[in-house]
Parts: sequence; structure tokens; C-alpha cells
Amino acid sequence: MRWPIPILVLLVAGCAGRPFAYRSQNEIPEGPGILSGASGEVALGRSDAAAAPKAAQDAAQAATAQGEDDLETFRAWRAYMRWREANEGTEAWREFQEWRAWQAWKRRQQR
Repeated sequence: MRWPIPILVLLVAGCAGRPFAYRSQNEIPEGPGILSGASGEVALGRSDAAAAPKAAQDAAQAATAQGEDDLETFRAWRAYMRWREANEGTEAWREFQEWRAWQAWKRRQQR
């Protein structure tokens, strides 16, 4: 007669956990996706093409204004931006964008 009491205690303790939001693996996750921007709208083309050079200039000015100590990191970033502008639309660029999308998806899955 003693074994039903521990089982009953375990069953009641099992119901005392925190609730969780169930999400099926078949559902589309919320948030930005490969073809959608941060607002959820589909973005097949690059809408910020005109803003990219200005953004690079703004970032360079901000890095200089903050007195960035690691000049080598800034030079590497600047070289990357030049490479990015020169190689945009190539097969290597598309592969890089797919890799970035995969990395973002992987980070969302770890949360």
C-alpha cells in the first residue's frame, strides 16, 4: 500500500513545471526569413542599394569618432566592404548570402 503515495507525489510534482508554448516543426517560425525582411515583407531585390555606400561612410565616421583602437579590424572591414561592392551579384556572393541566412536560422533555432 505504500507505493501509490510516491507515484501520486511524482504525478503532482510533474504538473508543477512552467508552461511552455508549443510550436510544431511543420509551422513557419515567426521573424525574418530568407526572402522576407525584418518587417516580414517579401524582399526579392536589394532595396537598400543606394543606402549601402552612405552606410559604409557613416560607419567609418563613427569608428573614427569613437577613437577605435583596433585599426587593423577597421581596415579589414573596409576591405570587405570594397570586396562586397565589387562582387555583388556573383555566384560567390549568392553563396555567401545563403550562408548568412543559414547562420541566422541556426541562431534562431538555438533560442
